[in-house]
Amino acid sequence: MAKPLNVLRLGDEAAQGRGVSVVKMRTFLLFLSVSLSAAGVAVCGPVGYIAFIAPHLARRIMGTSNAFVILPLSGLIGSCTLMGTDLSARMLFYPQELPVGLFTVMFGGLLLLFFLNKRRKST
Repeated sequence: MAKPLNVLRLGDEAAQGRGVSVVKMRTFLLFLSVSLSAAGVAVCGPVGYIAFIAPHLARRIMGTSNAFVILPLSGLIGSCTLMGTDLSARMLFYPQELPVGLFTVMFGGLLLLFFLNKRRKST
């Protein structure tokens, strides 16, 4: 879906001119993202903040919004971040294991607030 996503970034008229059905594509992408997010939360619990933060981190690291670059890198960043938060949830208070959702919410929530605050200051 990286190609249609890149075309949609050009705007609705340009995407239609290039043969992309904008309404159908947005509806499909919305349905797909909601379904995948719901399945992930149902299986893993509240680790959704990682999914919110990984694309923003990938964009900052690579300095581009090209979906061909951002999508694989955000998957890699998300998986590494989740492994790190899981490891810290298991090891920080060693005899006791804390839920990984607690650490992902703390880490992801802080980063999300940081990005929102930075965006608000830039506008």
